[in-house]
Amino acid sequence: ENQTYTIAAADGYTIEDVLVDGQSVGAVTSYTFSNVTEGHSINATFSLIPPDEFVINIDADADGGTVTPNGAQTVTEGEDFTFYVTPDNCHTIGTVTVNGTEVTLDANNSYTIANVTTEQNVNVTFNLITYTISASASNGGSITPAGNTTVNCGESQAYTIAAADGYTIEDVLVDGQSVGAVTSYNFSNVTSNHSIEVTFSLIPVEPCYSVENLEVSVEPYGNVISWTAAENAVSYNIYRNGETTVLANVLTTSYVDMNGTVGDSYQVVTICQNGVSDPSESVEAVTGIDESSISVELYPNPTDGKFMIECSEMTTVEIFNMVGQSIGMIEVNSDTVSIDASAWTSGVYSVRITTENSATIVKQVIKQ
Repeated sequence: ENQTYTIAAADGYTIEDVLVDGQSVGAVTSYTFSNVTEGHSINATFSLIPPDEFVINIDADADGGTVTPNGAQTVTEGEDFTFYVTPDNCHTIGTVTVNGTEVTLDANNSYTIANVTTEQNVNVTFNLITYTISASASNGGSITPAGNTTVNCGESQAYTIAAADGYTIEDVLVDGQSVGAVTSYNFSNVTSNHSIEVTFSLIPVEPCYSVENLEVSVEPYGNVISWTAAENAVSYNIYRNGETTVLANVLTTSYVDMNGTVGDSYQVVTICQNGVSDPSESVEAVTGIDESSISVELYPNPTDGKFMIECSEMTTVEIFNMVGQSIGMIEVNSDTVSIDASAWTSGVYSVRITTENSATIVKQVIKQ
């Protein structure tokens, strides 16, 4: 008679071999003994089927942090797979997706894919952290850029500070702390919010005063104009009859207007570093004291060096050059004085002598 055998592998196993009477007949699923006339044996062996392996593809932003493990990872079918996400100091975790579906990380910033049975795709993004720098300035200048500026974490932001005309930088506060009256400031490697505040102060302007004690007298060689020096003066402008500029930027406090006549009126304007004064009071040229009543001796005249002046009760002697500009004044307080003219250029000079009773005499001296 015949005898048939059926061979079946359990789940997870496969038929490795079938031995009939000790001889392999292959990994058959059935075997029949035909016309049995003697005893026989049949032995089947099975082997465990190796589990499938699947690839988990992990893709993360190049900047912003790390995913561990990263890249393509091989996982045996049925196993669990855990990955960890770690942002750097300037980023936060953005989105994490598994096979296109967003998932939530646990408290350790990790996620586990349980019982892997297919290929998996993981994608991780990071968000760049930004900070705000607030910049403000008081009246009197500017800071650039002004207002709120957004700065990426780890980057730098520079500021330029400029005072307006007439102002100066008083102080610069960075996060409430003074850094001095600087003209620029740079926030480097920004990792938090900041503030920068600039205050400006008005530069004090020195007042420009009008001259006082303006006097004008008519002398033989022109109208003699003198005044008391004004505080903060750099120079003076002299005006005749309110319109004609007699001389601009006079550096002394006296002048002989050789083109002036009796009755002309004069005003002086002070020139200061930061502006000009109001015109002085207007003073009219009047005739001086008769020189014949005062004895004045000036010799030698002409002179090529020193010359002497003799006059009773002299107080000051002032010398004017050929264009009426004062080139020197000396206080005398005696009846005799020696004047050194050796450095003068050749020409005619006016000598203005003032006495104790305020008499004024003008003489000419010729320098050879």
